[in-house]
Amino acid sequence: EGACGFKAKMMGATLVKANLIFSNFRETEFFNANLNEANCSNSTFENATLDRADIQRANLRHVDLRKASLVGANLKNADLTEAIVKRAELELADLTQANLTQADLSHASLFGARLEGAILNSTKLENTDLRQANLEKAHLEALDFSRCLVQVAIFTDVKGLGWTQKQWLKNHGVLNID
Repeated sequence: EGACGFKAKMMGATLVKANLIFSNFRETEFFNANLNEANCSNSTFENATLDRADIQRANLRHVDLRKASLVGANLKNADLTEAIVKRAELELADLTQANLTQADLSHASLFGARLEGAILNSTKLENTDLRQANLEKAHLEALDFSRCLVQVAIFTDVKGLGWTQKQWLKNHGVLNID
């Protein structure tokens, strides 16, 4: 609890089920690390590198991931409720069934990310890149996509969108929206 790994190199580290709440991992390198089921709530990973990290079922509530790199990271079933993910790189990340309720994904890139069954209710998506992302069966209540890139994103069987939102998404290149 309250660990400080500022600018540390923790590539390939195994931190399964670790208690890392209120920790400072600013600019730390976690490339290919295993943080499965870790409790990282209220921690900062600003400018950290978590590329290809395994972060399944982790508690990332209220985490600061500003400008973090999570390219190809596995965040299946992770809880990112109210996380700050501004300007983060999540290209090709797996966020299947992750909870992103009220998270801030402004200016983040989720190009090609997997978000099947994810919960994005009231998530801030200003200038977010969702191109080629798969949001099949995602929960999308109280969202504004008007400044997002959504070309070739998959929206099959999503929940929570109104007719106007669906029309806007269709007109901007979204696939499989009904």
